[in-house]
Amino acid sequence: MSSTSLPLRRLSSVSLAVAFAALATSGLLMLAIDGLGFKLRMHPVHEFFGIVMVAAGAVHLALNWRPLLAYLRLRGPQVLGLLLAGVAAALVFAGLTHELDPEVVEKIETILSTAR
Repeated sequence: MSSTSLPLRRLSSVSLAVAFAALATSGLLMLAIDGLGFKLRMHPVHEFFGIVMVAAGAVHLALNWRPLLAYLRLRGPQVLGLLLAGVAAALVFAGLTHELDPEVVEKIETILSTAR
């Protein structure tokens, strides 16, 4: 590991940890507390830290590419990776093909645009 990548590694690790905590907390609360109002209030937190997690995750991935490839040579991580990728693909497909009432969507988008 080069000395120049160490600060970046530290920053990405801390960013990932904070983003994980924020996403986990907001996501679990949105599951546990029923009601669109609460979900709309938590959405900015969840969205912002989702972006932070993607950015920090990309840096972390770039800095740890070789170890990740070594993990993927093992059977357990291969199976888990394929299983999670399959679940992600199925959920994305379900989300993209699920029809929503356009009037309801418009109302929600109006509320979200005034809340930002």
